[in-house]
Amino acid sequence: MDSARFDALTRTLSENTTRRGLTRLLGSLALGGLLHPNAIDAMKRGNRKKGDNDKKGGKAKANKAKTNEKKGKVGTERASATSPPKFNPPKQSYLALGDSLAFGFQFPIFNQYFPNVPPDLFAHGYVNEFSRRLQPIRPDIKTINYGCPEETTDSFIGGGCPYTTTRGFELHDSYSGSQLDAAITFLRAHHGQVSPITFNLGANDLNLGANDLNALQVLCENDVACYKNQGPIVLERIRENLDEILGALRAAAPDSEILTFTQYNIDPRFMPLSDAFNAVVVSTAATHRVRVADVFAAFKPAPICDLTLVCAAISDVHPSDAGYKLIAEQLWQASAYDKLDH
Repeated sequence: MDSARFDALTRTLSENTTRRGLTRLLGSLALGGLLHPNAIDAMKRGNRKKGDNDKKGGKAKANKAKTNEKKGKVGTERASATSPPKFNPPKQSYLALGDSLAFGFQFPIFNQYFPNVPPDLFAHGYVNEFSRRLQPIRPDIKTINYGCPEETTDSFIGGGCPYTTTRGFELHDSYSGSQLDAAITFLRAHHGQVSPITFNLGANDLNLGANDLNALQVLCENDVACYKNQGPIVLERIRENLDEILGALRAAAPDSEILTFTQYNIDPRFMPLSDAFNAVVVSTAATHRVRVADVFAAFKPAPICDLTLVCAAISDVHPSDAGYKLIAEQLWQASAYDKLDH
């Protein structure tokens, strides 16, 4: 979103809403915040390329169809809906999947080091914290983190990762194609050796700055009523995509511990949308024997400025180090691995 559109949306929503306040209001998890000017220019160029290549999400839809054909629609996993998650201790590899939260992204770090931003600068995300928790139980466990900033449910299925293909930055663990294909390939190549799998996705489908052309912000721009009307439609697409993704992961890793979590909310005005999104996360997880950590509830009583970076000099809705640590703690509790931690 360029500056003029951002300011127009700001004025429409609230006379007293600042640029920082709007970022808080929509709970953005995408790379659309306040950056070094050169970083902004680089991202604008990337968005133009994205628009040229993916007219109305056509490429993502075509790739999704190919993915479905390759994977056989994962309908055989429907029987898992009546089965609760089964406890599975850690194995040789821990696979982390998702968006900027899985990556451990924080704008202040990105802005400080731009344009040279190696992934090892982001070493305090929930994946890092969760991995450290696993070490005493399984000292030889290896962590593979495919987390991709800006990832939506469509791009997760259709590829590729916007942070690398559009922006040119590196991931913790690189792959080609879609993140889903990379995950399935890894699980098949290491059959029975991967557990746990952590997964978070879907917030960028709703949020400001998401790179997907079907994202809610792109559809609605400065039309407030549109968010209410289109929200359920976007949520249904998220539901369908999460169902496909989790079904494919469960089919490829029937005995793995898979964990996801509810999304925290930083503005009560968007609580209904947040609640609806989290309901989708919980219901799709239950269908595929995926454990859910209640990060939403864990964040709710704490000062948002302590658990996120919204009050930092560069306002950022991504978690602070303390926030990422709390997400890891909630995942740990949901995993029940504490029974092995002696």
